[in-house]
Amino acid sequence: MNGSETVGPAAARPRPEARARRRAAPPCRTPVLPRVACALAVAFTVVPAEALLAGFASRAAAQTAAPPTPASGAAGTDVGTSQGQTAAAGGAAATTPRRKVLLTFTVSGGTPELEAALREASALVPLEKDGAPDGDTIFRAALSERQRLIAALFAEGYYAGIVEMTAAGTTPADRDSRIAINDAFAKGDIKVVVTVTPGPLFHFGDLVVRDAPGGAPQMVNATDTGIVAGTVAKSSAVRAADAKLVESMQKRGYPLAAVVDRDVVADHATDTLDVTWTVEAGRQARFGRVVVRGAKDVDPAFVERMVPFEEGQPFEPGPLETYAKDLRGLGTFDGVRVVPGDAVEPDGTIPIIVEVTERKPRFVGAAASWSTTEGALLSAWWGHRNLFGAGETIRIEGSVSRLFLNSYDDLQYKAGFTFTKPAIYTFRDTLVVANYFVRETPDAYTRTGFDSDISVLRKYGEEREYSLGLSGTVSRVDDAFGNHDYALIGVPAVARYDFTDNRLNPTEGYRLLIGLEPSFGKIGDTSAMVSGSVTASAYYPLDDARRFVAAGQVIVGSILGPELRDVPANNRFYAGGGGTIRGYGFQYVSPRNGKGKIVGGRSLAVANLELRAQVTDTIGIVPFMDIGAAYRTEFPDFAYSPKIGAGIGLRYFTGIGPIRFDVAFPLQKVKDDGPVAFYLSLGQSF
Repeated sequence: MNGSETVGPAAARPRPEARARRRAAPPCRTPVLPRVACALAVAFTVVPAEALLAGFASRAAAQTAAPPTPASGAAGTDVGTSQGQTAAAGGAAATTPRRKVLLTFTVSGGTPELEAALREASALVPLEKDGAPDGDTIFRAALSERQRLIAALFAEGYYAGIVEMTAAGTTPADRDSRIAINDAFAKGDIKVVVTVTPGPLFHFGDLVVRDAPGGAPQMVNATDTGIVAGTVAKSSAVRAADAKLVESMQKRGYPLAAVVDRDVVADHATDTLDVTWTVEAGRQARFGRVVVRGAKDVDPAFVERMVPFEEGQPFEPGPLETYAKDLRGLGTFDGVRVVPGDAVEPDGTIPIIVEVTERKPRFVGAAASWSTTEGALLSAWWGHRNLFGAGETIRIEGSVSRLFLNSYDDLQYKAGFTFTKPAIYTFRDTLVVANYFVRETPDAYTRTGFDSDISVLRKYGEEREYSLGLSGTVSRVDDAFGNHDYALIGVPAVARYDFTDNRLNPTEGYRLLIGLEPSFGKIGDTSAMVSGSVTASAYYPLDDARRFVAAGQVIVGSILGPELRDVPANNRFYAGGGGTIRGYGFQYVSPRNGKGKIVGGRSLAVANLELRAQVTDTIGIVPFMDIGAAYRTEFPDFAYSPKIGAGIGLRYFTGIGPIRFDVAFPLQKVKDDGPVAFYLSLGQSF
């Protein structure tokens, strides 16, 4: 090993012939997991088994794994250098400035995508940009480099690759490599050379699923692995096949099914990967008792009431996933794990183990948003996640809005609380009680009042949600038609559907929101009105990476019953502003009276279109166009010409969703409109 290290995959129990050079040996079949491998291509040393196993571990795990043990039969690397040597190296690092890493990283063959994957997996590539503070940093990166690159090759389907590497003229396999690198570091920048020869691309060959000796009759086969013979043999597909086989057996009622062995063989004569799985189904079972662990302040009986299955029902994994999601959705727990027990009981049932970690019960928060057309909004809240021990939540909050737009004696306020109690009837049902004092002061009206709502929310997974309730409102409204006092009772009904891939930043799917509310009370010359609205949005990815997404939304609404002047101003429809037509003032694209004052409408029609382009991992650009208006009639008659707003937005992607900054222009300006409007908030516009 004079000056370079050449490594290729091998396995745990090396045979004598495994050490022969490829050029002197006939083509061989290499057991990739867990058995012996022959030397690959022109490999001069044998990679330790842990490097091979890393190819079938997650890439994230490979990137954080400890440095591998030097290859058997090669010169060893003494990580535990003598104290004197360590002190010398440490002393040099402490007094030497940061050095550049002059990296030559070459991939001989393969595809641009493979080279990108190898660079991403490399521990040395980041040092090329940032430099190194000491020689030990370079040594550690070089020591783990081969394991990382082999894992990346396996992940892309290359099982005959060669990795050659030198750092400061030495390799990590050399006994004095660490000292040599530190000595070179003390003198100047470090030269590092990495050369990867991927070799041929492997495809899946024979795929076999067999039962463990003495196990149940075979109930799964190769089709259950999700792998198709002839496709590229990526290691991730082999790992995923284990889970798919177990899931397939569990769906047939076998909760303790397992893959007990997996034999993976790389055939270098045909460039194929043959895989044999050995499975054991265990006993078929039914759902049994629920055992709750980790609950302290939360009543375990409440956790048991949340179960989406009945005791004695045939076992299947789907309800366990639903159970875990529902418990997480409460917001009461930091962690939730729902798994079958260790053994099927004599009566044929299996206990379900629920392990929970409770969150701190109390929380506080604040939020802010701003636009040139609607001013700034500030809100704050305090809450409790487990008020009475059964997952009840209360959130007490207050907000002030239209800051910097209205005068300080004419701002909007809202204060009150929302209380929720889950599992009031079944695990799907949640009681929601909300009471708020409000003062609203948009351009169209001023309202002071009290709103109270009580409803029952029923959820079907994360996709469907229905609610039915009773609402009451008492308020005084001052608008273009004069002063009015209202006392109304309503029966709101709402249906929500969400079939998108991400709630905060959807890239595919659709959403639908349908609302209908009959209200009763003194409403002009009538005693009832019905308000309804539909909001539909869809998202379509334009590329496989989903960095370019077309998004569209349509909003329509209607109020039936009273004349426009008799409809409470806060119940009318308005268009204009960040939630409907950007570029126009809040409510500005709405019917007006003869004096030009906004009065609102009894119907609404709005459409929004965006092209969302994610140009980097954190930055997105969004050109958009909005069109629509509110109308006096019960249904849109388009007598009032729809208005168009257009502009461009910036998105900064964070872990809690994108931060949105939009610049919009009114293409058909109306009274009092400015030339441009700005919007800043959290989350996509729809």
